[in-house]
This record gives sequence, structure tokens and C-alpha cells, in this order.
Amino acid sequence: MPRQMVQMQQPLAGLDRAWAYQSQPPFSLPDALNVRCRDVFESRARLGSRPGLVKVFLQQLGGGTVESFTLDFAASKDAMIYKLSPDNPFDPSQGALAFGLALANSLVVKRTVLTFDMTSISPTPPATAAIVTASLRLNCSTINGSGGYAAKVQRLVTPGSTGWVEAQATWNSYATGNPWSTAGGDFTATDALDFTAPTALGNFTITGFGTLAQDAYANRSKLLHIILKNATEGAILNQISFNQRTDATESNRPKLTVTYEVTS
Repeated sequence: MPRQMVQMQQPLAGLDRAWAYQSQPPFSLPDALNVRCRDVFESRARLGSRPGLVKVFLQQLGGGTVESFTLDFAASKDAMIYKLSPDNPFDPSQGALAFGLALANSLVVKRTVLTFDMTSISPTPPATAAIVTASLRLNCSTINGSGGYAAKVQRLVTPGSTGWVEAQATWNSYATGNPWSTAGGDFTATDALDFTAPTALGNFTITGFGTLAQDAYANRSKLLHIILKNATEGAILNQISFNQRTDATESNRPKLTVTYEVTS
């Protein structure tokens, strides 16, 4: 019996998950999971079975798997620096941090410095992490003035090998015997985030921390050092006081929330 060659047209479309089993479009095969039936390297069709087409985004088709995570970080250090007492460290027994002016006097400027340790964002190599969003939650305990004024978060430049020292930081020095290069804390003018001071007591959230958090993760050993201050520190009564990291009520403590993606 002579041998005959038969040309077979397999379902090159594979399984289309967007359609019901009974409504698959032409050239699809609901009974198999064959995707990429054409071998582009050998220029021929294959009839073998491959995993089904489930994800349609470029980073998921050959560009790695992307997963999203959200973590909360408590402040690892916090302190208030006070222009009126330029060499006195913050006394934690005072119970509240503050930024702004408690009186209509430019000598009573207060600023708050905070550090958040994000080293727990540690994907296993070769995965990489990219911070998508981040926000800071504080609990306002006192408002001097009307609130609702312009304020700033700025990246604190931490000198020395260990950075600023919580129990020793003052308006003039980041640690005992180690002055800031500029009194009132060393911070950058460009790495800043504008926000509006709260007008009511209780929790308030400052959003838009993604860029500062990503910079800290990528370039600052995963340590986010920031300073909170009024945008204008003249002689206007405007001060916000908020609870410190050792507050007895956990929901009152400063908290950084970070959402990041890991690509592997």
C-alpha cells in the first residue's frame, strides 16, 4: 500500500480563556492547553500540549512574575528639635512631638525628625522590589492655630556612620558634640513632599511618599530619614502636636505603609 502524506491543521489559537468552553473561536481547542503551537525557531507547527494562556501582560509573559505586597513600618527613631532650646534633646516624657510654632514668635520653631527601617523588604535574589506607593500616618493630639496650612516632609541628610541619635539630637546637633552643618537639621531642598496640616484631632495620613521611600530603599540602606516642618516658619501661631512612637496606644504611633512589587 503506497504511503500517503496528510496535511493536518491543528488549532493554532490554543485555548482562549476569555470564551466559554462551548463558544471557543475558530482554530482554538478547548480540550487541550496548547499555546504557541508554531515553533518560531524551526519554522514548523507543533502538536504538543503547553500550559494555557492565563495572563496577558508583557511582564507576565516571559518578563517574570509580578507580585504586590503591603507592609507597615513603625518608626525606629523619633525626636523633636526646638529652636528656643537649641542644645536640649527632646524629653520623651513630654508625650508629644510637634512641628510648627507654638507661639507667634520665630524663636519657638519646632521640627520633628523620624526614621523608618525598611530592611524587611528583602526579596530573594534574583527578584527585585519596586516601591509603588507609601504613606505616613500620624495622630494629631493638639492644634495650635487654625491648622490647614502648608507643611513639608523633607529627606533628612544623616551625617556620620550611624546617622542622628534619638536621645541626643537637638536643634544644633545630630548627636552630642556633632553639629548639623546647618542648625535645625540637614535636609535637602529637592527631596520634599508638600502636605496640608490637619484641621481636626485624630489620625491623619500624608500620601505621596513613594518617591522618598524608593530612594531610601535603593540608595540609603533602606532607611527613610525625614524631617517634618512648616512650609513657612515666620511668626505665625501654627503648630501640630502628635503622638510619639512609644505611645501606649499602638494606633496613635507614627506608621509608614509601603506597597511594593516584586518581579522574579
